[in-house]
Amino acid sequence: MAQELRQVVWTFRGAAWEKTIEQAGDDWKSLRLLCCRLTRSPVLECSLFDSSGTRRYAAKDRAEILAKYLEEQFTPHPPPYIPEASSHHAQVER
Repeated sequence: MAQELRQVVWTFRGAAWEKTIEQAGDDWKSLRLLCCRLTRSPVLECSLFDSSGTRRYAAKDRAEILAKYLEEQFTPHPPPYIPEASSHHAQVER
């Protein structure tokens, strides 16, 4: 009886893993999730790409990437040389 029960449990586990493996697609995210399940490591949800195109998962790296991006987005641009715009910017800066 115990041997039969053990065989049923192994069959169930195998079928469950086969179903999990079949659900994984060819994209990097589903393959990474499958690897995390197999190794029982925590799943990191958010990654960012650095300037070289490498994925970064560490909080410090992601913070630096985000800070650099925001710095690039919010740099002041010099106004075009239009007398009205120049006088307005000069007035605002005072």
